[in-house]
Amino acid sequence: MRHSVPADALCYIEEQLFQSSPVLFQLFTGQISADLAVLHNDSTVPKHIHTVNDMGTDKQRLALVAHLLNDAFQLLVATRLSAQCTDKRVNMVTPDLFKEFPTAESMAKGDIKRVEELIKTCGLYKTKAKDLVGIGKMITEEYGGQVPDTIEELTKLPGVGRKTANLVCGDIFGKPAVVTDTHFIRISNRLGFVSSTNPLTVEKEMRKLL
Repeated sequence: MRHSVPADALCYIEEQLFQSSPVLFQLFTGQISADLAVLHNDSTVPKHIHTVNDMGTDKQRLALVAHLLNDAFQLLVATRLSAQCTDKRVNMVTPDLFKEFPTAESMAKGDIKRVEELIKTCGLYKTKAKDLVGIGKMITEEYGGQVPDTIEELTKLPGVGRKTANLVCGDIFGKPAVVTDTHFIRISNRLGFVSSTNPLTVEKEMRKLL
């Protein structure tokens, strides 16, 4: 099933891309390929990314944008918000949230009540708001404002489990990662790769195969 993203959210992302780098903007909008972008010698374009045309859904395109911008913090926040919430709703909420709190430092200084207001429609907003501010503070105070790049360190952050940690490590830092969501667990079992529904067990077993 295709995960659609509201037009206003995509417009906001494209605007951010254009301001960051015209090459990234062209890449995201499909005007040039990844290989051609590399030829521009633009330091903001990672050399190992896939072409936008290969990214089939809006959800995948958004993940690619986060990767291109190297914004581990925003991907981390969006993933935390996605718990028991649809991708569509998260994509509607994050533009306004990131306008006010684009970095770990700004989130660390944020008022929890204000964060609650911005993410209220995501569900479990009180817990999530507390976690987001806590994540901002911990990243700022203990990691110098930079999102850590290991699963062990990421899972120390408030509300961050191994699934989220694997996503950030894989999509942002390019490290081997296994995101064991319910679909991955079901398919892994159906294909006979594992015989467990425990996320950690599935992750460990699949790491041996990958």
